[in-house]
Order: sequence, then structure tokens, then C-alpha cells
Amino acid sequence: MGPILGTLPHMDLSLYPPNAELVDGRLTLGGCQVADVAEEFGTPAYLVDAAGLRQRALDFQEALASRHARSQVLFASKSFPTPSVMGLIADTGCGLDVAGLGELLAAERTGVDPSRVVLHGNAKSDAEIAKAIEMRIGYIVVDNLDDVARISRQATEPVPVLLRVSPAVDAETNPAMATGHDASKFGIPSHQIT
Repeated sequence: MGPILGTLPHMDLSLYPPNAELVDGRLTLGGCQVADVAEEFGTPAYLVDAAGLRQRALDFQEALASRHARSQVLFASKSFPTPSVMGLIADTGCGLDVAGLGELLAAERTGVDPSRVVLHGNAKSDAEIAKAIEMRIGYIVVDNLDDVARISRQATEPVPVLLRVSPAVDAETNPAMATGHDASKFGIPSHQIT
């Protein structure tokens, strides 16, 4: 057994999920010994503390609702795009922020209410837009005028959208990280909104 699977005299658990503990020098997560999981399934392996994740989602919702009653917490599906995790989060009442057909299909497989799904992405395909319309998702985020035209061509009835507006702000930052300027691929430039 290597040092990672052995006993640990001390470990800073501040960045771990709330249900992480050292029990007899062994890291546990949600009551499971991490070393046992590694031994049985090998490494690397993903170990999700369902109770901890569920509680974090509920905490976010409570905190936001206490300040903005009509708000909705969305789970960024790209952070863990599996139907099991997405479903666990959706079961708490959170919505799902999806980007791409794969995440849209994964959201559909979870059985989440489609009205709690939001499709993002600055390069949405016609297939993604068609699937979003078919599923009757909550919103399609419009990133450019091309999105508007393609949604209009495919829709047979009104489709709820959110406009992502680029505010034309040139921040003094690394050019690769600047996203609010006029030439940004994210959002419709504010001067094009009338």
C-alpha cells in the first residue's frame, strides 16, 4: 500500500466536501474509506459524496432565495456531465445549465423538468437548438444574431430566450481572458441591441 492509501497523521480537509473525515488516520468520504474504493476500483476514480453534494445544492438555493425570491440556481453540467450527478442535483430543485447536445441529452435522461434546463453556448448547432425546442426547455441563451435567426427558422411557436449582452467594456486584463469587449464571441454587442 502506497503513501496515498496508507494512514495519514494529519490532513487539511478544508477543501474537501463537508462529510470528509480522517478516521483512524484514513480518509473517509460520506462514510466510505477512500483507500477501500481505490483498492476495489483502482485509481484514478471519482468518488461523489451524494449527501454532501445534495446539501451544498440546497444551501445555495436557500442563500439565493433569501435574497432574490424569483431566482433559480443552475448546476453547470460541464463540471460533471453525468446523468447520475445531474439527476442528484436536479432532484434538489436546482436547474441545469447545459452546453452542447451531449449535456442536453444527459439532462433529458435525468428526467428533470425541462423548464429548469438552460442551453448555453456561443456555437450552438442546429441540432442542439432543435432538441432544445423539442424538449421545451426553460431558456435558450442567445449569444449572437445568428442564434436568433436559427431559433426563428426552427420554432413553430414562441421560444423562451435569454439575451447574453456583451457590455463593450475593455477590462485591463490578459487579452485571452477578456470577454466583455465588443469583439467577444460571448454575447451580442450592446450596440446591436435595439
